[in-house]
Amino acid sequence: MPHRGPSCRRTRILDAACSLLRRQGPDKTTIAQVARAAKVGVGTVYLEFASKDAIITALSERRHEGVLAAMRAAACAPNRSFELRLAAIFERRTARFLELADDGTHAPSLLCANTCAAVREACSSFREAQIAVIEDFLRRAREADALRVEPDARAVAKIILLAHASFEPPQLLTRARDEIEADLSAMVRLILDGLRRRA
Repeated sequence: MPHRGPSCRRTRILDAACSLLRRQGPDKTTIAQVARAAKVGVGTVYLEFASKDAIITALSERRHEGVLAAMRAAACAPNRSFELRLAAIFERRTARFLELADDGTHAPSLLCANTCAAVREACSSFREAQIAVIEDFLRRAREADALRVEPDARAVAKIILLAHASFEPPQLLTRARDEIEADLSAMVRLILDGLRRRA
């Protein structure tokens, strides 16, 4: 018989809330609707989450974790040069954002910091986590003498992320899909030109 503990209940609540939020957005989704969709009582929802905002933050974090996982996988890809890995980090990041944004009418609202305070909180944590992924990658590239990362890997990671701001929601979602790949490749080439170790 499957385990029906708190983590299973929490996942069921998050899955139900995610389905509702994708269809009708955060403003029109209520705790009562989430409870009904998860087949639990309203009080049970409050045992797991202090508020609707806490649910929204958890869902936004879960979506952002999928983006981070794609970035980490690209950063650690074996048998690829550091240059190809850096390009793949941002290709996979962008592709994952687009997949998530296509997952329902209101799906982008769980990714955009301007949606509400709950998503803004998740986006802030996500930004720090992205910086850490890129900083770690840049440190390894510097140690391998593959890329010029000076003077501070964290500062360079922040600048690279800033350069890619138009390849994340909400800006990404206003761009023509057929132009994104070419524009992203051009951006990565510019960044690599700056990082490439010259003789």
